[in-house]
Amino acid sequence: MYELGGACVERVISLLGLLVMMLLAWLWSSERSRINKRLIITGVLLQFVVGFVILRTTPGMWVFDLRVGGGSDRRVFRSGSRVCIRRRF
Repeated sequence: MYELGGACVERVISLLGLLVMMLLAWLWSSERSRINKRLIITGVLLQFVVGFVILRTTPGMWVFDLRVGGGSDRRVFRSGSRVCIRRRF
């Protein structure tokens, strides 16, 4: 993982990808004036909040471990704030 001015490049690229996808969806829309911007912003913020709760809090990680690690063919490894999911072979 590379760092650029203290910001993680991977996170910047992911955020840029999200913005580009939303821009493309807006550009290809036939009725741009009917797009509810408040709904889109609320949905994206809600997605970030749920992701934060699941990946950065103890109860969230507990639920994540139960759902992903409990009895399935996946293993969850947590290193600091990074979560890696690997398939068992």
